Amino acid sequence: MPTTSAANELTFKEIIAELTEFQEYFTDEDKSKALADWLSEACGIEGKAARLAIRNLAPLVLASLAGTGKVVGKAWMLKLHDKLGEYSWYFNLAQGILNTLKTKTDKTLGEAFEIPSNKNLGKLVSDYARWENLSTEQQGLVQLLLGQNHQAEALEASNRQHQIVIGQLSNIIDSLAFDLDLKTPEFLITEAEKALNHQAQKSSAAWLTYTSRQAKLIGREHSLELLNDFFDADKTFSWLVITGDGGTGKSRLALDALLSRQSYCDVGFLHSDKLDKSDALDNWQPTRPTIITIDYAAEYPTQIANWIDHFIQHQDDYDFPVRLLVLERVAKDQSWWKTLVSSSSSATNRHSYLYTQEPLELLPLTRTEQRQALESFLVSLDCQKALPEQDSEFWNSLDTLSNHGRPLFIGMVASAIEHNDIHKIRDWTQAELLKHVLDREEKRWAAVLSDYSESDKASIYKLLTIATLSGGLDLENDEDRIFDILNDTDIADTENKLERFIDVIKQLSSNQNGALQPDIFAEYFLLQDSEYKTGGFTRSLRKSLVTAQTISPQNTHAFISRTAIDYIKGFKRAKDGEYTEDITAFNWWKHLFDTTINSETKEPLEELTATAFNTISQLSLLGHRRTILDNWLPQLMQLEDAKTQARTLNWKGLLHNYLGQYNLALEHYQKSSAIYKELGDKSGEGTTLNNISQIFKARGDYETALTYLQQSLDIQQEIGDKSGEGTTLNNISQIYDARGDYETALTYLQQSLDIRQEIGQGNRLK
Repeated sequence: MPTTSAANELTFKEIIAELTEFQEYFTDEDKSKALADWLSEACGIEGKAARLAIRNLAPLVLASLAGTGKVVGKAWMLKLHDKLGEYSWYFNLAQGILNTLKTKTDKTLGEAFEIPSNKNLGKLVSDYARWENLSTEQQGLVQLLLGQNHQAEALEASNRQHQIVIGQLSNIIDSLAFDLDLKTPEFLITEAEKALNHQAQKSSAAWLTYTSRQAKLIGREHSLELLNDFFDADKTFSWLVITGDGGTGKSRLALDALLSRQSYCDVGFLHSDKLDKSDALDNWQPTRPTIITIDYAAEYPTQIANWIDHFIQHQDDYDFPVRLLVLERVAKDQSWWKTLVSSSSSATNRHSYLYTQEPLELLPLTRTEQRQALESFLVSLDCQKALPEQDSEFWNSLDTLSNHGRPLFIGMVASAIEHNDIHKIRDWTQAELLKHVLDREEKRWAAVLSDYSESDKASIYKLLTIATLSGGLDLENDEDRIFDILNDTDIADTENKLERFIDVIKQLSSNQNGALQPDIFAEYFLLQDSEYKTGGFTRSLRKSLVTAQTISPQNTHAFISRTAIDYIKGFKRAKDGEYTEDITAFNWWKHLFDTTINSETKEPLEELTATAFNTISQLSLLGHRRTILDNWLPQLMQLEDAKTQARTLNWKGLLHNYLGQYNLALEHYQKSSAIYKELGDKSGEGTTLNNISQIFKARGDYETALTYLQQSLDIQQEIGDKSGEGTTLNNISQIYDARGDYETALTYLQQSLDIRQEIGQGNRLK
């Protein structure tokens, strides 16, 4: 793209300063799109390249505005302003965009023909963007007026300069060949608005999703402040983990934090398919500050570890900061967390880049915040019913119904208040609250399906079940494979009919991938016997489980795991008034396990095994140890894989130890240790020896306990397991403390503390 002689005299900063006169083209979505179209037209490159070019310059324009006091500036943007002027491709990029803006927004063309002097016509010729904007007839007229020979020389120079700029832009595009394709806050919120507008119904399941933002973000001010500090930290790369029970608002918090940044940063939620492509990151460069959010981290620990390792390794090559925000329900004692931060020297290095040593845990709302959230939800519903006084028993009921302050359930309560007497709701159970939401959905679904036959309705519900189990039908990226899988089912006898059914489940779910949301509602739906038995453990559901697993093993297994944890308490009361434990989700898992155990393909079975251990870990934290011993562990013991057997036996030892059954615990630990030793698995052996020591400690046999702890410590020091070493030193300290040898106990405790602080786990000591 050529420049006029006047433009050539401009410095990079002067060009940026002139661009600020067109600030709306970098901040207004419609004008930014228009500029991208103009730039594409002027340069002869694809629209994606033009959009990237504009996004490259946006932070600098904003920084320039900040320098003049027009907007609030960020320190990193002002630093960037000075740094990027050193790059010739950035200079040319800025110059080209400035030329395009001037060409498209002034009246130079009219003036040139009005006063056809060589000076005015020369500006058109020497500026490629303006020249290309002329029609063939206009170009001919200019050539005639200036003279053919002079014009030819100018055009030749223009073309040479044009090719240089295109080459530079092509290099940028090549370096950005891997597109993160983040789901931006704007995209997610717009999709949610479309879904709600299409329904013409408030207080639906879609109304409850975090993207619909139906209530203010209550009680998360400190968390938002921490996130903003994390985004603005003077680091090229850093990552942060947010944890919290289902329905506490992790995704909503992330969405709102990202929303404030999307005008000048690349922000959004990463599609899980991208995680398997860490090698493609070699061709990726951030073109502006980038904040990547990954949800359901427990499903992808190895992939996330690879991404973090890549960012750490390449951060010195980045011109812009990169942030990774990771979301999951629980981190404590979970295998995914250990994979990321403590299972190896690489994990220890990853831990050093964490913004906070431990995950940011979202706690349920306080009683005061619960009331504020409920009031906010009711305002969204235009519901003006008066709420009870603060000392009313209703607020105790709200605390119970909302699992002690989870915003998702408070939204359900607001929906219930809109359609029921408040005092009636006070006596509800959580099962009745969930049933209220499902009943309203089923009424809406019945209206949508009113013209379909009973058999077609059953097929549509089956397809809805499959889509929900598998995390949605990703037809945009995987259409052919998904259609091949669904065509092998009995859902539809023609592809046209299948396409119609897919469109219907998009309506039912208010989701373009056909999966019901939010998760907790979707899980409840499949646990219930709806009119067409889609939630009962029928032959139809068993087939749907297998189909869903074929579409997406990871998503299907994760859905089952979440259901097993969220609804372990069940909905039926025993004679003593307590709820009986529900193992329906375990039976779903067992069905897939039984159909996969003899398969020649190992991957699904390995994923099912990993899912089982993740579920066991969380159920253990919740105290459901007998359920694990009676159901999950016997299935895993069927596997011939020695490492799985060792791990299963270790879990048996842990659970029997918790139950005070020390002889049984010791027997399982010793079997586990022997297998680990035979396999040469030092890490497993060291952990099991540590666990054995706790049996002898509980018995008061401190000498034997110390013997096993020393063996464990020797192994951990040999393999460089710093996390395990810190734990063992802490356990040795407790033995000496129990003996009354406080000085020695303090010595070991200090050694443990030193290691924990070295690896960023100093606050975990007992």
